[in-house]
Amino acid sequence: MSLVPLDKLPEELLPGSKQLIEAQGTVSQTPTYLALGVMRSTGTATAGETVRVSSAGRARELFGKGSSVANQCIAFLANNRTVECWALPLAEPSSGTAAVWNLPLSGAATKAGTITRYCNGAVLNVNVKSGDDANAVGAAIVAAANAVSDLPVEASFSAGDAHVTFTAHCKGSYVEFRVDKEEGVSDPAGVTVGAVTAATAGTGAVDIAAVFATNTAERYWYFSSDVFDSQAMAAWQTELADRYTPNRQIDGRLFTCLSGAVGDVSTAGSMIKQAESLNSPHIIVVAKGEKNRQDTATIAALYAASAGGTFAADPAANIRKRLVQGFKVQQSYSDKDREALLQAGISTYTKDKLGQAYFDRTVTTYNETPEGANDTSYLDAYIVEAVSRLRQEINLAAETRFYDYKLAKVEGDYGPGVKVMTVTIWKAFLVNLYQQMFLTEKGWVQDIDGYKESILVKVSSATRLEYVHEPRVIGNLLQTRGLLRKVEA
Repeated sequence: MSLVPLDKLPEELLPGSKQLIEAQGTVSQTPTYLALGVMRSTGTATAGETVRVSSAGRARELFGKGSSVANQCIAFLANNRTVECWALPLAEPSSGTAAVWNLPLSGAATKAGTITRYCNGAVLNVNVKSGDDANAVGAAIVAAANAVSDLPVEASFSAGDAHVTFTAHCKGSYVEFRVDKEEGVSDPAGVTVGAVTAATAGTGAVDIAAVFATNTAERYWYFSSDVFDSQAMAAWQTELADRYTPNRQIDGRLFTCLSGAVGDVSTAGSMIKQAESLNSPHIIVVAKGEKNRQDTATIAALYAASAGGTFAADPAANIRKRLVQGFKVQQSYSDKDREALLQAGISTYTKDKLGQAYFDRTVTTYNETPEGANDTSYLDAYIVEAVSRLRQEINLAAETRFYDYKLAKVEGDYGPGVKVMTVTIWKAFLVNLYQQMFLTEKGWVQDIDGYKESILVKVSSATRLEYVHEPRVIGNLLQTRGLLRKVEA
């Protein structure tokens, strides 16, 4: 009886020593992230084709400076180097208009100083000399704005105009642009810089469903996108649910972001109203609010970078109070608002004195069954992450070990090295993987005895083995509740 595989070291008469080396390391898949967004015509990438992105400079070259898809990749790469970054650039709408904003100016400086503004979170410092009129100030603002390489707009100014014009690089309704300043900070005496206003609304939409129809095979673990209108979100829900099915098994989680007041389901435009139509364990919505400066697609990419980097290593990780790297916040929420957002399926954050954001509770938008019954089985994002990873690791281990096994319906006394799968061997495989990898090594699960009892295995045909099992995903310590009873001395 041979102790080594005879198909790799066959019996022969030739003298000498030969030894087969087999790797015993863990086989794994490479985690990936995909940014979807509209690219500029100046980009070198082909719209509709995925491409790997390795650096910020490469993102700008491929998709055009200031494009949403480039900015998502830049944000992700700055905060995550362990998950592969890919992008699916989308062509801007063939029909439609580019959004335009105006920044009003008036007066002349009577004293030198600096105008400071934040454009989508980027600091804009414009030095003004005494005597500079609106024309000089406007020209200086344009020069400063256009020197910021990743803004989604082009600034322009004509002598005699009463405003600086900012025109979106791309057509469509998805481009966000915000200009504001710190409270209590004054502009140079004599100069008045007003609030930015929308002069022309961007129009035109991207058909996300059509994009999905031609990009169906590859698995991406995490997504972010700048396309999040109601039609697009419905397409996302359908696509992500289908990717989770056993016929595809290429599921991933979409990080997206909503802006606006907290509100409620009766308040048009509020975050809670916008989230009302979402019901997916694969969509994680982040609260941007009304005051945070970074655009929603960039915030979503930052969440994907920080949460995805942690979940890729440990899908059951408790990420509460971990830093959301790169997310600089101006707005904080009361406990009442945080509770309302979480009840609506919107993930929350907390803010420190430096304006850094930390994960609070990261939830999915799933809250009810198709029949309309309340369901919290996928409330927290780590649950679907852990369940998905368990399936992935079991499938990977099975395909690696048993790809050339025969299948026996009846247990038999098969000798060592004979590759025959039986009910007993499959159950032992599941129990060993659960005990050694998922529980002892990774800490993703619990209750080995309960898991053993849940396993049902059956050989249903000459080529098909069926099984049912119930992994017990480990929890996250998010709450403690107690009673402190005062005792009289």
